[in-house]
Amino acid sequence: MSNALLSLPPDAREQVRRKLERGEVVRWAGKPRWTAAIPAIALTLAFGLVWTGFAVVWEGAALGFAWDAFIGENRSKTPRWIAGLMAAFGLPFVLIGLGMLYQPVKMLRRARRLVYAVTDRRLIEIVGAEATSTWPASIRNVRRLRLPIVGGSIVVSHGRARTDGDMEDVTTRLDGVDDNGAEQALNALAAAATRPQAA
Repeated sequence: MSNALLSLPPDAREQVRRKLERGEVVRWAGKPRWTAAIPAIALTLAFGLVWTGFAVVWEGAALGFAWDAFIGENRSKTPRWIAGLMAAFGLPFVLIGLGMLYQPVKMLRRARRLVYAVTDRRLIEIVGAEATSTWPASIRNVRRLRLPIVGGSIVVSHGRARTDGDMEDVTTRLDGVDDNGAEQALNALAAAATRPQAA
């Protein structure tokens, strides 16, 4: 077993081991601090609360008009088709709001399951059974950021092929990773791709 894997909890260690190819060596592995996801979670939750609150107020008023138009005395003299349309129009916005309120739960779950590994061949980002690889030939830059609340982050700028064959610039952020070993392993991985091959 690679010494780089020993710092991981057993379940995370097994996640990484399942994604390795034959002969692939882990140079660094780690889990980000889950608290690094707090700013994004807070922003999503705040926006979701405002959106859902507005949608629920709209839908409540629209249902009140519909109730009055179809069942009540129709004091507002609202045509039934308009009252029904208003009630139907607000429903998708309420559902979108409920979906937004569920997003922080998914984000927190993802943050707790996320594992990074830098091998002698690639950077692997693993969440549960899914894995995304960044290959050394596409890495353009590795730099470290210090962010409030999130703490350390390592930013990997790389290229990715689009469906039309062109390359697009992509940034992978390892938020909550404040480890010299991770940065050194990523720089060594990028340098290995630019090193000339022996004849």
